[in-house]
Amino acid sequence: MMAEANASLTSRLAAALPGFGNMSWALADQCVVSGATFASTVLAARMLESADFGRFVLCMTAVLLVQLVQNALITAPMLNLASKQPEEKRARYAGSVMLQQALFTLVTTGGVWAILLVSDRIWPEWQLAGAATATAGVVLFGQMADFLRRFYFAFGKASAAFALDVVRYGGQVVLLGAMLLTPQQSLDAVLGVMALSAGAGVLACYRLVGRLEFCSQSLGEVAQRHWRFSRWLLGSFSLEWLQENFLVLAVGASVGLAEVGAYRAAQQLVNVTNIPLLAFSHVLPTQSAAAFASGGTSALEAFVRNTGLRYLLPFALIVVVIGCFGEATLTAVYGPHFAGHGYIVTAFAGILLIQIARELVTVMNRAMENTHPEFYGQLAGCALVLTTGTGLVTAYGIGGALVCAGLYGLTVLAVLATSYLRHRQRE
Repeated sequence: MMAEANASLTSRLAAALPGFGNMSWALADQCVVSGATFASTVLAARMLESADFGRFVLCMTAVLLVQLVQNALITAPMLNLASKQPEEKRARYAGSVMLQQALFTLVTTGGVWAILLVSDRIWPEWQLAGAATATAGVVLFGQMADFLRRFYFAFGKASAAFALDVVRYGGQVVLLGAMLLTPQQSLDAVLGVMALSAGAGVLACYRLVGRLEFCSQSLGEVAQRHWRFSRWLLGSFSLEWLQENFLVLAVGASVGLAEVGAYRAAQQLVNVTNIPLLAFSHVLPTQSAAAFASGGTSALEAFVRNTGLRYLLPFALIVVVIGCFGEATLTAVYGPHFAGHGYIVTAFAGILLIQIARELVTVMNRAMENTHPEFYGQLAGCALVLTTGTGLVTAYGIGGALVCAGLYGLTVLAVLATSYLRHRQRE
């Protein structure tokens, strides 16, 4: 009886929500990723001294920069274009994307290792050179795993993406938890566990890729189409990274490594509630692009309204509640040494609400392959941060950084919404 009821519920949801099967896997996968990332941050914060946790944040900033460029050049185009490939060309498209990723991995891993190795000459107070090799390992295996999970989402194998992340992030949390009970608690050890776990996920699930075909002509065609799609995204994503991490670097330079750790810890606490938004970023592009291709802007808006808004509103309320109890939540999770930083949690909760609205508008713009407003929005927001951020952080510390982050989000949202409305009128 219970099985029949569950089957009936699943059938109704599948009928009501296009792509419900992949979406449910994406949500489950994002629960694993966000939950494990949050748990790993908590474990790292409790293991490392305040200054070392600040160094951990700075090393991961380099890792996230590489993932951002990877997303702009490879995975974001793939998520939108894979579903548009005719069946007879899908294997060649998949092979071409794999080759692009392999080349990108080699170049970026070597680049991060070399930069961190000489970083002490530029920022001697941060002492990051000792973590160069371990960070390069996270770049290498982390982006391989991240590409593979998005590859599975793009080609309708969401359950394979879930399996990969269970191995990767489950192993990461278990190993970090075990490390908490041993005296081997160092920055290199934490980064080494993250690299090892990502590599284990790739090894466990790479056989599920399916058939690949390699053709030099196809490689060139795919590269050109990806570039047409991503040339604006690369600029906009880079500006977004610069906006967020410029503030992190400004806090580190003006206030200290310990404050960098508190800033990122509070941000991570709020972002753990970001699961629906991140899950949607794997599924909504494909589904919204299909809706636009079949019915134009009216079908696209109906899909976003019926699926996106109904799904995200309850989670927006959760964000509001967390923001109201920022101080209590932060100290309960990370420990009493983070006391006095609850206002950061409250501010990041407000910023996340802005980000939810931005994601919905971004999905609609990308479905129409209208990506240039992301660049212009990021450019305007980043210009605001770069011109005012240093002064505000110097004068008000973390509070100044939070003001900049909020103004940035509002600026980008205004540009995206204006561009969508104009593009819609021309359709």
